[in-house]
Amino acid sequence: MMKKTAVVAGIGKENSIGYGIAKRLSEGGYAVIGLDICPPVKDIDFLHDFMVCDVTDEESVREVFRVVNYADLIVNCVGINRMSPLEHCSLADWNATIRANLTSNFLLLREWVRNHRHGAQKTFIAITSDTGYIPKSNSCAYASSKAGANMFIQATARELNKKYGEEWIVTALALGRVEGTPMDVGTIDDMTRVLGVSREEANAMLNKNIPLGRGTSPEEVAEWVAFLAEHGQFASGNVLRIDGGQLQG
Repeated sequence: MMKKTAVVAGIGKENSIGYGIAKRLSEGGYAVIGLDICPPVKDIDFLHDFMVCDVTDEESVREVFRVVNYADLIVNCVGINRMSPLEHCSLADWNATIRANLTSNFLLLREWVRNHRHGAQKTFIAITSDTGYIPKSNSCAYASSKAGANMFIQATARELNKKYGEEWIVTALALGRVEGTPMDVGTIDDMTRVLGVSREEANAMLNKNIPLGRGTSPEEVAEWVAFLAEHGQFASGNVLRIDGGQLQG
């Protein structure tokens, strides 16, 4: 029996969300193709293949689909967060955040739809954020981009499901804090800089409004992705909030 193929965009480093998802999917029997803007510093032995791709660049994404048009699953884990007060948010940071967190989903899903095989079930999972629902200070670009990504998933799922039915499964995981990832470390760095707090204080602040009192882990996120990949047909068009109840505060 031929293996299913998964493309994971934003595979990043060993402690990243993308890395954890790619590893879990490989363990689950997928042939995993990793995408990232830079090649990994060392070989990742569980990958079937790796391609350098800037998922915010139209031609770079098109090049991927010239090679890969047979995927069963695409997971987009690309994202950045650059915290700053509104008056200090540069246009460059705003545009970079929108491109990474929103435009990447548009480019990946659009090109896949343009190049897909009819009849095979195709699942697109975007890693978004509960910040798309929760207003947070010093995060105008990030919040806007994630709210846009959440709505993009819902709008495109409706369109594709009405046209193709269950041939397309389009959904998102809106995550809360994922501890220890490069973004999490960067957020703590930004909080110490913007708010003038210690790293310990920043860590406590991040967990304060999570009823479970902690963030999740890349491994926990990977289990959600694996479940959706195999059993998530009826979740198409939904943004599943995985944040330990943070929206409730």
